[in-house]
Formats: sequence, structure tokens, C-alpha cells
Amino acid sequence: MLVDNTYFEGKLFVPNTSEPEINNRTENVLQEFIDGTENDVLSYCFGIEMWEDFKEKYINQSEENPLPENYRKLIEGATYEYFNEGATTKFFWRGILEKDLKRSFLANLVYYNFKINQNSQSSEFGEVSTESKVGSKSSITPKTADAYNSFLEKCFGGFRGFADGFTMEENPYWIIPTRLGNGFGVDYYGIHRDKKNVSMMQYLFDNKDDFPLLDMNYRRYGNERKNQFGV
Repeated sequence: MLVDNTYFEGKLFVPNTSEPEINNRTENVLQEFIDGTENDVLSYCFGIEMWEDFKEKYINQSEENPLPENYRKLIEGATYEYFNEGATTKFFWRGILEKDLKRSFLANLVYYNFKINQNSQSSEFGEVSTESKVGSKSSITPKTADAYNSFLEKCFGGFRGFADGFTMEENPYWIIPTRLGNGFGVDYYGIHRDKKNVSMMQYLFDNKDDFPLLDMNYRRYGNERKNQFGV
């Protein structure tokens, strides 16, 4: 609905998406991952009620029935001011789609899921590695880890993203410096406005009055980075 195969060039290059191929197999499989990822990520982040409303208004927009301003800014980006810790600060949201640059955090996660899936094939003996017909095969882990971490940063960064660990009850926590700068403490809240370029979830919750259908249960979020070894 939002991302298409033109977003998979450069660092997120997926071959055979714009060139003739028997049965258009790669393009069709990639489209399945795009559709599934958009649905899974945005329904999780927005909550089902806002996701269904967003889909209906995005699909049915026209000159006579334009996309509502709050959703347009969510997709295209916006600048806003937020009063925090005694001061008003200007923040920047780049948008779900950076159309001019052909970038989107959704494309990062699609690339990650697609590459992980394509790295093996199902057989009667279980999962087996695919063989390359051209050159020798190298590890996909550094590229996929980079794509996954970029997705987390742009979707959740500063807002319960990159948890430092999890409790025995599997609740995320963050290690943060104290306000006096004389040590560190454990934070279970996980909202840290430490960057001017905010993530999507930071933007949504900072502007929650513009999104009355947003699921406000923020404690369901909390993610871990992946390193170049996939851990």
C-alpha cells in the first residue's frame, strides 16, 4: 500500500524486481513481504482501530476526498514543538515515506524479512541453504542486521527502543545516566527524547491529540538490537 519495489535499490538492493523474470517470482514474493510487513508493523504500532481507519482513508483518498492532515503528516513528515523538562524544543519527523530519497523504515524490515527467508529453502529434509549459481555465497548477516537496526531506530528510537535487557518477567528495561550525572539508574518507562529527529512512535505519542484512535498502551513496546552476528 505504501512501499513498492522502487524502494529496494542501493543498500537494500533486491535483484530481479524491475527486470523480466520467469513468472515474476521475485517481484511477487517481495510484494507478499511488503504487504505482510506493512500490515504487521502498522497495525501493531497504531493499534487495530487506527490502522483500519488509516487504511480506509488512504485507499479511498481523492481530490474530492483528500487524506486527512494528521495522516498526511504521518506519511510525509512534519516539524513540531514539544514542551519537555521545562523547555519547548523543536523536533523533526521524517515521515513513513521519504519519497524523494526512496527510503522507508518499512522497506528496511521488508528487506530483513525477505533476505532471511530467501537464505534457505524448505525441503523434505528440513531447511537447506540455497546455492549460488554465480560466485561464492557470503554471509547476509551484516546487511540484514544493519537493516533491522535501522528499522528499530526509525520506528521506535527514543520510545522504548533498544532495550538494554529484560527482567525475569520479560519486561524491558533501560540503563540511563542520572540527572545529576553521578551514576546510572534502571528505567522501566523507556521514553527518552535525546534526538531532534524522532522515531514514528515518538512522533505519534508526542502528538497523541491528533491521533485519537491511537492505542495508548505504550508498555507493549520494547526491542533489542541485532549485531553483525545476528545476536
